[in-house]
Amino acid sequence: MTIMIYTKDNKTINTLTKEAQLNFSKNNLDIITPKEIDDIMTFLKKNGQNIDILFFDIDFSFFNHKTLHLIEKSKKISYVVFIAGNDSLLPECFCSKTRGFLKKPLTSDKYFKKTLLFLKKIIASKKNNILCYNYYGEKKSINVNDIEFIKAFGRYSNIICTNEEIFISKNIGLLEDNLCETDIVRIHKSYMININFVKKIKSRYVILLSGKILPIGAKFSKNVHNLLQNS
Repeated sequence: MTIMIYTKDNKTINTLTKEAQLNFSKNNLDIITPKEIDDIMTFLKKNGQNIDILFFDIDFSFFNHKTLHLIEKSKKISYVVFIAGNDSLLPECFCSKTRGFLKKPLTSDKYFKKTLLFLKKIIASKKNNILCYNYYGEKKSINVNDIEFIKAFGRYSNIICTNEEIFISKNIGLLEDNLCETDIVRIHKSYMININFVKKIKSRYVILLSGKILPIGAKFSKNVHNLLQNS
């Protein structure tokens, strides 16, 4: 996943970077911080990489309808969130890719974290289904929203869904990579959970809505607690 932050305000960059790392997988997160608007255009023309979310600070650029048109027409930009110190300017930035308006300082904007969670859900919705092969070699399509938790079995994994269990020939490490931009998170070397099925979290375990109790590994504890407290 690629996030581009266009601003010359270091506080805004640091705040966005910190929250992005909490809301999206660090292992597959690429954060780019161009200094000039021309750098954005150069990146789009020369780099094969797509931008999943562009955070655009209009206080540090000559922003006009031409700039908005370029963002709108670019096939490499999925969504854009505009940032400004004066929110009276933000309505002028609306386009079909706009998914939020934020006011600086971001730490004082009550919609900041809600906007990031909204973006996370949008990105996740693009990857609602995973394709895999079960133990018998049959191809299966699994809706991520139906997954309650995943348990590791060596080179295999058992996916427990709301209406079935599927034993697949893929280890939990590979599944973690495949599901990095969804609500499925690693909580233990042997377990991943869907945070939407969590009823309660304790220091060393989680209780799911079904009543199942799963352990939280020490290695994953800090990240799990941060994610669940922000969800």
